[in-house]
Parts: sequence; structure tokens; C-alpha cells
Amino acid sequence: MDTQKVAFAILRLQPLTNGLFSLISRMIRDNDIVIIGLGSVQIDGVRDNPFTAKQRTEMIRKVFGRNSKDKIKIVPLHDIGAVEREDWVSYCMKEIKGKQLPTPTRYYAGSLTDMDWFLDSFNDNGEKIELIDLNRHSSPYLAGYFIRQSISTGTDEWKLQVPEILIDYIEENYPQELILDYHRNKKNKF
Repeated sequence: MDTQKVAFAILRLQPLTNGLFSLISRMIRDNDIVIIGLGSVQIDGVRDNPFTAKQRTEMIRKVFGRNSKDKIKIVPLHDIGAVEREDWVSYCMKEIKGKQLPTPTRYYAGSLTDMDWFLDSFNDNGEKIELIDLNRHSSPYLAGYFIRQSISTGTDEWKLQVPEILIDYIEENYPQELILDYHRNKKNKF
């Protein structure tokens, strides 16, 4: 009997970048179900977390289509201040089960530190969760931090780092109070 391949990654999507698009596309291609743990859902409207959980979910649906609900499942995750690996993994698995989703068979990690949280984790079938290191530090794509910085300072470099379909959405929804005054006064939009 074939085991269903269930991918899991914890992403903040502040915003959904080309790098994250590439990651989610890979997860869709290689798995039956894709679970995105939407991180830091309790924080929005600030420099590191400008977008709400609802806006980040809308970005996923805009990029991957409304029909993506069948394959991409979104699980909101709060920052719980976990220090112990077991506490964080237990919290994530509880939230996944709370959405009536199967436990992951694969965890996609952006770094070795990220991967360490799920080291020696098992799914409901007692199988060890496969860890996939994406080594984001070797990625040609800019991290969300640099994209948010570009938006805040009024430069257009960020527009090359997000899926084109999101440019207007990001401009319309990025909190205006996070754009440096010099650029906000210079023009109405970015």
C-alpha cells in the first residue's frame, strides 16, 4: 500500500517571495498534500510582520489559484516561545490534527537550525518524518527581510523578487505607516 506523501513547512510569507514560490511549487510537485504552517499569525502591521494571516493566505491563493485549496492546506501557528523541541513539534502536530489533516511524512526546512526542531519526529504511522534541507542560504532569491526593506525605503527592487501577480496586492496592503516618510511624501504609492 502506497503511503500518502504529506509535506509540511513553516513559513511566515512576509510576503510570498519568488524563493517561497519555488519551495511551495516543489512541495506541490513532490507530494500529495502540502501543509503550510503559517507562522507568527498573532503579529501583523509591524516591520518584520507587515501582513495579516488573512492577507498571507490570500497571497497563496492568488499565486496558486483558488483551486489550490484541495492540495495546499494552511494551518495558522502562533509563536509559543518553545525552547524544547518536543514542545514545538507537539504544538505543530496538535494544530495540524485540529484541522483534520494527516501528520506530515516530510518536513521542508530552510536551514539546519530549522531542521533541528523536527529531528527524530514521527508521524501517526510511527514512521520517522523525512527531513528535507532546502539550504536557503545558498538560494539565489532574496530573503523576505530584504524585500520588506526595499518596500519600506521606496525602491522597486522588491518587485523582481515576488511573483508578478502579487505586486499590486502588496502595494495595496503593505501598511503605509511602515514606509519611510521621505518616500511616502514623494509619491502616493511606493
